[in-house]
Amino acid sequence: MTVWLQRHGATALLVLMSVIFLVSYPLHRDPFWGLITHISGAAMIGGLADWYAVTALFTKPLGIPFKTALIPRNKERFVEMARHMMVDELLRVSHMYEVLKQERVPGRIVSFMNSATGRGYVHVCFEELKDHVLPHVKENLLQEQLLGHIKNGVESWRVTPFVVSLCRQLLEPERAEVLWMHINRMLQRLLAAEGIRPYLLGLVSSVMNRYADHSFLRELALALGGDEDGYVLEDTLDLARYVEQGETELYHFFERLETNAVKGRKAERFILFQLLHVLNYVRPWIEQIVVREMNRFTPEEITRILQSKLGYDLQMIRINGSLVGAILGGLFYGLTLLKGGIV
Repeated sequence: MTVWLQRHGATALLVLMSVIFLVSYPLHRDPFWGLITHISGAAMIGGLADWYAVTALFTKPLGIPFKTALIPRNKERFVEMARHMMVDELLRVSHMYEVLKQERVPGRIVSFMNSATGRGYVHVCFEELKDHVLPHVKENLLQEQLLGHIKNGVESWRVTPFVVSLCRQLLEPERAEVLWMHINRMLQRLLAAEGIRPYLLGLVSSVMNRYADHSFLRELALALGGDEDGYVLEDTLDLARYVEQGETELYHFFERLETNAVKGRKAERFILFQLLHVLNYVRPWIEQIVVREMNRFTPEEITRILQSKLGYDLQMIRINGSLVGAILGGLFYGLTLLKGGIV
């Protein structure tokens, strides 16, 4: 019963008001029946007007072709409206910047990465990388490719020929003796300076810490051909260990962002601007998807979808039209009675 009223309540009210009007009209000179006549008549007219307006959106009421069936006839306009609303309004860069900034999206990303749930997702990703990707990677081939890229990059560097030529000239016997003498004197003076010793100690300490045992950078340098105890290490590109160290470093990185306010603000700005770059990249893609998906629907399908989604609201519009008409009809009739005339 409730579903039937939601679909046909406005039509039932319109029929009821029409019947009451037809029954009460012959007695409309009586004040009471006149009031009933005006109320029902105004409700009937309001209901009919709203029925025509609502029906004209989807079909041609009473077969009238002028300015009716607006939705089926204007599919292209609806597609353009959907595209404009999604791309030009909702995904506008200035609008999305304010939304992302107000909602603190970068800060929420950092908080999520530091939560147990976020770390769980990261751990699963790294485990899948180790279990399903690394077994198919040839470490020796990867090492050769990395070294090859480094070599090609150095050779393609424009200043390399100049550096090579300069080094060759400086290493000639007559120049090398003078060069190394000056370098030796400069280093002796530098080491003898009292003010430089704290900086040298700090530098040595930093280097030792950075290249301490089990250091990621040290292992990577050795794997790419470094030298330790006079031996060149080969086949040491332990990708699984690097992945584990990368996971740990990622955890520490997000912890520092959350505990260090200055770094956190810098990271938020960086993430925010990166999100805007991503938005600029995906906006044309989203625009194409919206237009393509909207064009897939025929005018009849769009009409049916809108009617099914807005059916209850459209029924309420028609019911409100009848109720407003009834109230106005009764009000106007009451005003005529106050003036001493009966319509």
